[in-house]
Amino acid sequence: MVSFRAPFFGWFSHWHIIVTIILSALFYSLNFLDNFDFMQIFAIAIVSFAISFPAFKMFKRFFFRRIIAFDQGGVFTAGNWKFERVRRVPEMVEFIKQLHAGHTTALLSNQPPDMYDNLRRKFNLDSMFDYQFIPMHAWAEKPDPKIYHAFFKTTGRRASDIIFVDDTEANIITARQLGMKGIVFKSLPQLKEALRAYGVSV
Repeated sequence: MVSFRAPFFGWFSHWHIIVTIILSALFYSLNFLDNFDFMQIFAIAIVSFAISFPAFKMFKRFFFRRIIAFDQGGVFTAGNWKFERVRRVPEMVEFIKQLHAGHTTALLSNQPPDMYDNLRRKFNLDSMFDYQFIPMHAWAEKPDPKIYHAFFKTTGRRASDIIFVDDTEANIITARQLGMKGIVFKSLPQLKEALRAYGVSV
């Protein structure tokens, strides 16, 4: 899966281009503008491209079975949780956004609701993940199997559909016991290599 980056829009894949072409053809066929000229066609293409992002996100939920799920602390954020001095790991955030452009991505974190709500706004997690799942959604924390089963139910996926990335080995051990594909995160190059072994590349 090849991803590209566009100014103002961020990461996108060839799927966005396909959706853009379909939407542009649809809008053009409606013929709601008289005397089409180049600027009108260009404007339709830009509008279609913008709409392709939410359209493709919805499409992924229904038709892309595989989900790449990430833990938060130690994977794409770092810092002191107790005092909420948490910072992004820029290269990991960019990599997840790049993955999100062509794959279904999810957050599977043990964050408490108040901290999660704060970090969701601070780091714009909606731009990174199609699904976001924390203990309050399952009344259980990793590595309790309950949270994984609740995640399967919420997403409508089987365990074998999930590739789970976490920096805590105990969480990965439970995930693998349930049938998920698990990666113990150590570094971005190591993660990329491990994902390639599962057929995921960007």
